[in-house]
Amino acid sequence: MTGIDNPSQPLTIQQKELLVKQNSLSNNERQSRTRVSDLARTLFSKLAIIPKIKKIHEIKAKNEERRMKDLAFLQGDSPDPASPQASVWDLSTDEYQELVDSKERLEEAKPYLEGKVYKELLEEQKKMEPKASSDEGDQSRLYALDFEEVEYSSMDSPEIDFPTDLIISLNHNPRKSPPLGIFLPDNLKIIVRELASIKTKKVASILRSDKKATILDLDDLLSKLKIKPDDAFEGLPDAYDCIEAMDGLCRFEAIRDSKGEKGIHYMFMHAHCLYFKNKPDSKKYYKWWKPVELELRQKRFESMVKFSRQAYDDQWILMQAKADGEMAAEARWADLEAKMARFREDESRKRRSYPNRDDDSKDFRTRKPFRSGNGGGPSSDLHCIACSLRGHSAKTHSTSDPSPLWASLRSKMLYHPTSNKPLCGRFNIFGTSKGDRDGKCSDCKAEHVCSFCGRSEHYALSWKCQQKPSERR
Repeated sequence: MTGIDNPSQPLTIQQKELLVKQNSLSNNERQSRTRVSDLARTLFSKLAIIPKIKKIHEIKAKNEERRMKDLAFLQGDSPDPASPQASVWDLSTDEYQELVDSKERLEEAKPYLEGKVYKELLEEQKKMEPKASSDEGDQSRLYALDFEEVEYSSMDSPEIDFPTDLIISLNHNPRKSPPLGIFLPDNLKIIVRELASIKTKKVASILRSDKKATILDLDDLLSKLKIKPDDAFEGLPDAYDCIEAMDGLCRFEAIRDSKGEKGIHYMFMHAHCLYFKNKPDSKKYYKWWKPVELELRQKRFESMVKFSRQAYDDQWILMQAKADGEMAAEARWADLEAKMARFREDESRKRRSYPNRDDDSKDFRTRKPFRSGNGGGPSSDLHCIACSLRGHSAKTHSTSDPSPLWASLRSKMLYHPTSNKPLCGRFNIFGTSKGDRDGKCSDCKAEHVCSFCGRSEHYALSWKCQQKPSERR
């Protein structure tokens, strides 16, 4: 048996037609499937309009589910028919008008209304909006609409296309990373404008060793962009410029990668640049992480290594520790200079107040080594604790000065030539020792050695290893 007699068997076409006919009765023959008590009708009528709309939405969803189940049963896809119970509810005319009268309520009811119904109600709302008088309308057409201006951003500028000659030239040496500064938008504009004047050179083709290829002379190109070949910052003085250039580099990698943004060249460079761009302290640590970034990027070109977040994290931690140490040392130097400036002001004030006091003058001379630090003030009062000469400070000591120094001078800071740790300025001026709370060296991590000779038995301005500046010219 099949069909109606045996529900486990699929219905025949004739049985499906019979069922459709049986469910296609005229309105007079159809028996209502709605069974709702008077109490339910009363409770429903007392609902607020938004809860009522939500309830109608739920009922319609259940009716649709019931209809689909009936259809599946008629098609033989389901062994059970849907429940014969159904209900149909709707809003009254007054309730629809209530939605038209309130924009807030109509927006609140929007998720539960059919799209067609919502549009009709919205149109009714627009019809009810007051229209401007003909005079006002005519007058308003004489003026342009007001708007709030926004600052022009370079990011709104069109992207600069990479010249074909540039792509070929940068792609010629697969073992060397292209200089990042090239991809700064302003530099790309210069390249496009000056392309015809950039020198070229012939090199062996990377495809055929017996052929010669003409490429741009990168040294000449970099000189036009004022980028030094050995510059670890690649002509990018701050983090903002670097991040802009990284966007250009990623776009360049997508162009020269045969698989576009799905290729290994682009995917590595995208992950590499994103790592540094997403660091919250990228601006603060820029001058320390930029050389590290170049080293990691160059390693990719030399060794074809994959991107490793763990390796990058290790490098970042080391860089951060070094940066924090140097910033702390610079802060101590700044604090020391401020104290020395105040000390000189006090001494100068004393001289002006007591110009004829021999004892004060004598006292001043005996304390002169302590005045001779690295702060501001008249240059004749300064003694450099880097070279011991008078007339300048360690901060203003010229790196081009041929005078031999025991300490290493970098970025206006003195470092131990072997351990590379900063030298303590307080120790070399005041003779303070580690743990000396009065000398502000209780937590000092700098080297407490003489900046003239490197010995810890004395400090620089004690003049134990150098002739006193008052006895020299």
